[in-house]
Amino acid sequence: LIYETVTTIGEVSSGNVKEKGKASVKEHIILPSGVTAENDASIYVCLDPTRLGTLTEAVSYVFHYPYGCLEQRCSSMIPLLYFSDYIDVFGLESEVSDPRRLIEKEIQDWSTTQKSDGGFPYWKNSSFSSLAPTLRFAELIAGALEKDIRVDRNIDIDALIRYILNARRDDYFSENTYFQAYSLYILQKLGYRISSPMIQKVYNMKGSGFSEKALCGLMYLAVGDKTGAQTVSEEIRSHSRPTTRGIDITDPQCNSSPWMYFNDESERNALLLQFFTALDYADGINGRLLFNLLELQQAGNGYWKNTASTARVLEAISAYIKANNLENLNFTGIAELDGKEIVKQSFKGAASKPEEVSLSVTDLVDSGISAKKEVPFEFSKNGTGSMFYTLSMKYPLPYDKQFARDEGVSVFVDITDVVTGKTVTDNQLESGKIYRARVTVSTAKDRTFVALRVPIPSGAEILNAAFATTTQFAGTALAEQEQGEDDKRSVYERYNFGLSSQEIYDNEVRYFWDTFPKGRQQVEFMFRAVRTGEFNVPSAMAECMYEPEIFGRSKGGVFVISK
Repeated sequence: LIYETVTTIGEVSSGNVKEKGKASVKEHIILPSGVTAENDASIYVCLDPTRLGTLTEAVSYVFHYPYGCLEQRCSSMIPLLYFSDYIDVFGLESEVSDPRRLIEKEIQDWSTTQKSDGGFPYWKNSSFSSLAPTLRFAELIAGALEKDIRVDRNIDIDALIRYILNARRDDYFSENTYFQAYSLYILQKLGYRISSPMIQKVYNMKGSGFSEKALCGLMYLAVGDKTGAQTVSEEIRSHSRPTTRGIDITDPQCNSSPWMYFNDESERNALLLQFFTALDYADGINGRLLFNLLELQQAGNGYWKNTASTARVLEAISAYIKANNLENLNFTGIAELDGKEIVKQSFKGAASKPEEVSLSVTDLVDSGISAKKEVPFEFSKNGTGSMFYTLSMKYPLPYDKQFARDEGVSVFVDITDVVTGKTVTDNQLESGKIYRARVTVSTAKDRTFVALRVPIPSGAEILNAAFATTTQFAGTALAEQEQGEDDKRSVYERYNFGLSSQEIYDNEVRYFWDTFPKGRQQVEFMFRAVRTGEFNVPSAMAECMYEPEIFGRSKGGVFVISK
């Protein structure tokens, strides 16, 4: 069976997240009719007090990273600096009894490594300064000072500032937009006087991307230039497009290159979240940026690419928690379908976990809720804080309704007779013949965790898709057609970038990509028509496993296998 998923998200707020109050939001839903226990539809409901999900894996990753370079040691201190009140939530209470003292000691341990030029080394025993980790250490020092954590007096902050200023004047870094923005941001945090014209100069640099613009926005706010910050906001928004739960912010002219271990996709989203939270904590874009980050966390096995990116995200999320007063949230959330309570949960504090429930549509209809007509789905909360909700419905699609569809992903299936090289256009196959199925999957946006299902008629059998290729059928028309074809395909297509797994079943092949870069990729396999008859064949379908509302499918149909 082919299933479709529709999803809506929303927020239940009484206006001021810092005040106690009641509020409710009403959605409407039509339950599908004709479903049974064998082909059931389902309803998914999630009540979330923060949209933060779990950060435990990310905090553990940076804190326990096994190497001792300066950048990684700084990153390990970030969760202690910004999440000291939640050490028990992250399971670190047995290792960290006093977060502030541990940060002091870490800074002290590196204080003796400062070089004569004012910089710090990447490794403690190195004889020269390294620019990138020096900036990271400078940011940790600035954060410690902001929180009144003692910084060892052996550290010469004036010399550190001079080191950064000298690097900014170096011709080698003069056109590096990320370095120019980040270093100016660090100087400001260290107390160096920054003016709006200095920020504007960086903002206008050729190739300045979204990370740089977000850093400029934060600096504008720090100097009290709300107009400059608003200009940054308006430009970023002009390149944004909301997705179902997240937001797509893309512009080829605004994609600056990574520098060292900085400025990847996770850091860009984190800096944007940090900026928009500082500009307006109640702005809806913040929740969407947070969703982007949590999706990237799922793609990264619980953390974000590297220690530097993960630390940056944790800092941004801490700003989001503080601005939204999540430490003091305390409310009860309820979801009701047609007046019947579906889920009820109390939430208290930023460490509260989401409450999720999945329901059978068959059971709901049997309980008396009407199908085929609109019924209300109400979400309500009572107390301090806002509640975020997700409502999804997954339902089976009959064969005659399986038209080609592109909801963020495009899928095209081409079936070719291996011997003649002719494309099958009428769904007519011949028993005993071997065919190649080639599937082209394309998307205009980078995706994560993409699954593809490619069914064949039940009267056919799949040859081992991992080994059966046209090279085994040398001399056939199809093999001759494909000579030189690889040279025309991009490296992403040729090597199926991100393809992590492939599974072969009786009547379908499944492919999985952990990461799927924007553009197109192709997969193919061979199958043999065996039994004669008419066979219903579902659509080939690709979907994002953690955002199933983003999907695409080819047209389903009836295939005829004749002698």
